[in-house]
Amino acid sequence: MRPRTTSSNRHRLSGFIAALALMLAIPAALGAATIGGEIGGSEGPRAVGIPARVFLDQNYPNPFNPSTLIRFGLPEGSYVRLTIHTLLGTPVKVVVDGWQDAGVYVLDFSAQDLPSGVYFYRLETDFGTLTRRMTISK
Repeated sequence: MRPRTTSSNRHRLSGFIAALALMLAIPAALGAATIGGEIGGSEGPRAVGIPARVFLDQNYPNPFNPSTLIRFGLPEGSYVRLTIHTLLGTPVKVVVDGWQDAGVYVLDFSAQDLPSGVYFYRLETDFGTLTRRMTISK
């Protein structure tokens, strides 16, 4: 016997599928190149489109093991520093540190050398600072 599907379950499932499809399409839209060239090799960072404002999206998937996608956008070229911090605010890793042109960027962050737990990732630009939370589950 099949389990009953309610309309609220269908709505949640369709939202999940839409989010999953978007996140899977991002690396393909970038030609499988990410910041640091971890997926695409030596092509380096590539931007797609120009956002109206600076943003830092929630990483996907979250929680994750061992890697996750982090997406951010810049309306104009800017110095960018993306760092990973512990709950106490101690920086543990610098992911991006340098000039980035205007555009939307996606990077594949690998946390293989970090223990399980809650971390913050912080984007510092000429436009301000944004912070999000992520969970590593091993």
